[in-house]
Amino acid sequence: MSSPIQRKEAELLQMNTIQSGDLLVWTVYERPTDYPDHYIARPFATRGGERPLQVHLQAPSVEELRDKLPHGLVRLERMEGDDPVIVETWL
Repeated sequence: MSSPIQRKEAELLQMNTIQSGDLLVWTVYERPTDYPDHYIARPFATRGGERPLQVHLQAPSVEELRDKLPHGLVRLERMEGDDPVIVETWL
């Protein structure tokens, strides 16, 4: 299970990952089974194959969760075939 972080920590994680030459993909989930009362954004590092990091952002609404994501990201709509709990992805 991952640990919740705050926006400032997400910003630092994003910056450090970019400086290391990697990319974070933030996937937003609506009430996944491990956090049924929240929206969750999980960061995935892309170098060496996508793998989830052991942290996440959480909020009671998708709007509040979006406010916690690092600045400068671009939103991608969910794709057909994505798990139904996936709302969107941010790069």
